[in-house]
Amino acid sequence: MNDLFLFISDTSNDLNDLKQWAGSTYTGEIKYIAKQAVHDKNIITANGTASMEFAKEVLLALKVASEDQIMQWYNFHKLGYDHAPMPKM
Repeated sequence: MNDLFLFISDTSNDLNDLKQWAGSTYTGEIKYIAKQAVHDKNIITANGTASMEFAKEVLLALKVASEDQIMQWYNFHKLGYDHAPMPKM
């Protein structure tokens, strides 16, 4: 299972903490991305403060709606409003 991280990009709270806690069992430093959430090959990882980003990546991976609809949902819940244009009256 340790070799899995050789082939996928991933993230966590901090690479140095991950390496400290996992020790030599973590071998994915070359594919590590310092980002809130990472989706690669149907595996989604996120840091501890990225619940919305993780949910967004899950919804995108499952294709439960269009990317535009998922982004509108994300923007509304993350920012408190949606960037969708007002309809003309």
